[in-house]
Amino acid sequence: MIARFFFLIAFLLFQPGHAKSTWMKRDDPGKLITEYESNISALPIAGKLKRKPWSGDYWATYRGGITFRWLQSKGVNPFRDNRIKYDHPDAKKLTPKEIDLLSPAEKFDLYKGDYDWTLTKLERKRTKVMTKKNIPTWWGLCHAWAPATILYNSPNMINVKGKNGEHINFYASDIKALLTYNLHLFGKKKKSYFLGSRCNVKFPWYIKLLTLGLMPEDVYLSTVKNERCNDMNPGAVHIALTNMIGLKKEGFVMDKTRGSEVWNQGVYAYKSKFLNSSKRKKLPLKGLNVMGKVHKVKTTVTWVTEIRPVKQRVPSEKGLRTIVYKYDIYTDDDGDIVGGKWRQFTRPDFFWRIDDPGIHDMMVGLQDIYSKSIEDIVPTPKRRRTRPEFYNLFKKTARQVMNSQAFIKNTQELVAARKADREEYYRELKDYYLKNYKKLKKRYRR
Repeated sequence: MIARFFFLIAFLLFQPGHAKSTWMKRDDPGKLITEYESNISALPIAGKLKRKPWSGDYWATYRGGITFRWLQSKGVNPFRDNRIKYDHPDAKKLTPKEIDLLSPAEKFDLYKGDYDWTLTKLERKRTKVMTKKNIPTWWGLCHAWAPATILYNSPNMINVKGKNGEHINFYASDIKALLTYNLHLFGKKKKSYFLGSRCNVKFPWYIKLLTLGLMPEDVYLSTVKNERCNDMNPGAVHIALTNMIGLKKEGFVMDKTRGSEVWNQGVYAYKSKFLNSSKRKKLPLKGLNVMGKVHKVKTTVTWVTEIRPVKQRVPSEKGLRTIVYKYDIYTDDDGDIVGGKWRQFTRPDFFWRIDDPGIHDMMVGLQDIYSKSIEDIVPTPKRRRTRPEFYNLFKKTARQVMNSQAFIKNTQELVAARKADREEYYRELKDYYLKNYKKLKKRYRR
């Protein structure tokens, strides 16, 4: 048992990587980036996005996703919690306080005047929270939350009036939940870019079986060194980070855990340190005779983790975390990255991003809520005027111009008239003075 344990530790720390020293088709950086730079001298050693992705909840499935009444007091246990298992209320009898405690899904139904709670029922059906037990706690909407943190600005709380006149407080996390669900509704219809492949191995469980002698070593080794679980080539990882974050300033999502559980996190920044570089030599690329250099690199990646729901916009630095990756990069004689090898067990599983799909048909009205929630940081763009509006504006402007011209003309005439009056006054004063000068002179001499 002890020997097996030390073998396991040695394997995790010094596992060979030559079997995946150059990337395959699924690891081609072009699957994530349309055009990219691969020359190591042109890639920045550090970079960050212009805007930090916001942090928020991943709306766990076992809590009912976005039907979770996060503002309500806690119940007895997660599966009989009054924030999770509740009856649909009579919308016409809700008090302002009761409205305030509703879930994001319920608030949106109420905002649209949907007293049948369509969105709320749809989300409960998806999560099966009312019927299913033993739902894994890591299941949730992180597949939509992570890209939402990158695509949308961080919302603030707002108060709006529903279709039937109810005043509804949409708090910051309510709006984040709706933005997240909006992306979820598009499913596979949204345009996505994916680098790497998913590993479905439950590493903690496999390690436990190995240490207990319940799994042969050769089975474990073949599983861990499987192409999918060996994960992305670090050369491709370095190209993706330096191009997307360093050069293009475009965010993407990574599954930071190696194994069956998927934890999608928005990537914000990176900083690489080159520990040393070898002299020119034959690169350890399987089946290829390539000359170049090997560079030992340590890269710190900053990403956004989950936080509990909040009422107001949180500071931009809230929820930022870091993880360190160590790997070798292979460059050819031209300085282009052609592959690499991991120097640690921990590594990201895959990278991905999506194009903004817009607002889903089920979420009509969300754009107005979102726009109002970010007015303090992104002014609402002015609506383009129609042709009749342009015509009325032209007539109004023309009248103003005509009135201005008339005012200028009248002002000029008035100034001219006042000037003539002043000249006549001074002329009469002068004549009077000259005419009476001698009389006044004699009078004052006496």
